[in-house]
Amino acid sequence: MAAGSKTRQFARATLQVAHTMGVAEEFLDRFGFLALAFRANKAFRHLLITHRIPVATKMEVLRQAFADVLSDLEFEVLQALLDRGMGIQLPGIARNLVYLAQAEGTRLDLTIFSPQAMSEQELQRLGEQVEAALERSLHVTGVTDPSLLGGIKLRLGNTLVDGTLARRLELLRVQMI
Repeated sequence: MAAGSKTRQFARATLQVAHTMGVAEEFLDRFGFLALAFRANKAFRHLLITHRIPVATKMEVLRQAFADVLSDLEFEVLQALLDRGMGIQLPGIARNLVYLAQAEGTRLDLTIFSPQAMSEQELQRLGEQVEAALERSLHVTGVTDPSLLGGIKLRLGNTLVDGTLARRLELLRVQMI
């Protein structure tokens, strides 16, 4: 079976378990955190990938490192990944979890890009406005992008709304030509 189909199957099964337990949203957040850690931390990535360290030792290290962050469900999922030698698939599984959650309407991510960091209150207020307009709950994330001249960009699922100064200037240039 191809690695892509294994990651999709694994993601589907783990999301179903999270739904059954009533913790899907929290699980998605914590598993996303693990995927970020995998990408950002070489030692963590190596721990999950290497075959030289026994799975029991890996789990001991993971429980010590993430005891305050992860729930038993995430530890069980990590154990299952490591038992199957699929540690390297963690980012792909996290991506598939988000795709599945968005497809079934469990979760819709709103990413707000701004030139300066926005406060939690500003992100929450803007997120609430978009939620009210869509009549739907969203998971809001803020991203600081200093390359933006001004304004903001919103990414909602696969839709991008560009309200930046650069985009407005481009539209004005097109109108004048």
